Amino acid sequence: TTGCVISVSLLWSCFVDGGTCNPTIQVQRLDLSAKRNGFMYQYANYFRLTDSVSDPQYRDLYTVKGVRLLLSSRGVGKKISLSAIMLQLSSLIALLWLAGFSADFLMLHVLPERKHYRTYKQERTPDFSDLRNKIAEVEGEKKKLRERKNRFANKYFET
Repeated sequence: TTGCVISVSLLWSCFVDGGTCNPTIQVQRLDLSAKRNGFMYQYANYFRLTDSVSDPQYRDLYTVKGVRLLLSSRGVGKKISLSAIMLQLSSLIALLWLAGFSADFLMLHVLPERKHYRTYKQERTPDFSDLRNKIAEVEGEKKKLRERKNRFANKYFET
């Protein structure tokens, strides 16, 4: 007798590349308050029985009641994009140096304990170039020894 207002919402969450996609449907009645119960409105049609202006004017008042449907469709379409993933990864790699640089800058120039950080950041290490030369020399001697053993073995097996 009073009509009603019903909201019907279709909620989509789908992969764009996939086949079928079924929505989630939510139905809710919206006119349950004490002030606005149901769905009804009135409109009037004014007319005269003749075209004379002196004739009285009549009106027909129409009261309309019914079911009002409010439809909405919302959704999210998902798609895996290899190019977007590569862009994000390359941006991450490109910006990684910025994090280290900014942390070093803050610790070397801004923070109150910057002198202590500078001593540990620029720590002196012993010179290992002599050791590198010694390793190359030892490897050269091992190679010569292997060559001598191979020559001796070849002479032994030939006779």
